[in-house]
Parts: sequence; C-alpha cells; structure tokens
Amino acid sequence: MLLLIGLIAGLAVGALRGGKLLRLGELRGLWFAIASLVLDPVLHAVPDIGLWPKGLLTSACYLCVVLFAVVNRRAKVGAALLGTGTVLNYAVRAANAFRMPVSAKALEVYAGISAQEVLARRADYCIADGSTRLYRLGDILYLPVPGIGGFASVGDIFIAAGICFLVIAVMGKKEPEPTVPEEAGK
Repeated sequence: MLLLIGLIAGLAVGALRGGKLLRLGELRGLWFAIASLVLDPVLHAVPDIGLWPKGLLTSACYLCVVLFAVVNRRAKVGAALLGTGTVLNYAVRAANAFRMPVSAKALEVYAGISAQEVLARRADYCIADGSTRLYRLGDILYLPVPGIGGFASVGDIFIAAGICFLVIAVMGKKEPEPTVPEEAGK
C-alpha cells in the first residue's frame, strides 16, 4: 500500500510541476521492476518452500529492484532512496530466514487476528521475538491508513519515497536547452 501511495504522490507532484506522464516511458530497465513484482507473489503462494529456494527467490526479487535503481541512477535522489530501502528490507529478511519480522505488539491494533493467523496468511512473515535480528528494520511502524491499516518498515518508507522522487524526476519538466546567440560565433 505504501508503494502505491509513493507512486500516486510522485505522479501528482510530477503533474503539478508540469511534467509529462509519457516521460515515464524513459525509465530504464522497467522489466527489472516488473520481474520483481512477478516474483514477489510467488513467495506468498508457496508457504512451505525450503530455505534455499526461498532465499534464491527473495534474493532475485530484491536484486531486480536494486538493478532497476542502478540503471535509473540519473534520478539521483529517487534511485538512492529506492536502492537503500531495498537493501534495508533485504538485510532484515536475510537475517531472519528470509521472512520479514512483524511486531506482535503492533498486531494488537487488529481486532481478532492472532500471530498464528498472520503466519498462516503470510508465509514470508514471522512474529518478532527475542531471537529476531535487525528488529528495528522489520515491519514495526504502524501506519493508520483508514480502512486498510498496516505496518511498514524503515525500508518500505525509503522505497516509497524513492518511487515518488524517481517518478517526479522522470516526469519533471525538462529544462530548455541553452541557445547560443548567432552573433556570439562571429
């Protein structure tokens, strides 16, 4: 959800700055982002996948996002935020058997959902406890989005901001090329 908010914010600000939606076609390596979006649901769909296949799929998914940020590095701020958030999220997942830790305390805001139900619904999550590594990078930030709720990690916030700034930079009004007066060359 946070990623969608980043995208919508980027589109809105880009349009307000006079940017053109068609310029989004100038994004490089878009297939990297698409590949990541295709790989991510596979991780949710196969709950009993072994650690090695899960690690390979997760690594491929995150590598695609990092490569997308690298090939779009001309949008410096957006690419840097996107890459940083991706690395942060990958680090916490890799440190916790390729599962994103979510705070049990944070889950209390959802009426009628237990930690076991979260694990049953989302095989790529685990409930944070004393053995959780890099806890502060996990999904511990409650985002009170009306009607949706939800949690995010620091990495998610960086990724959403990166998407926003990347879209703004690509859509952004291009500066006119400087003109050289005819008389200057004579």
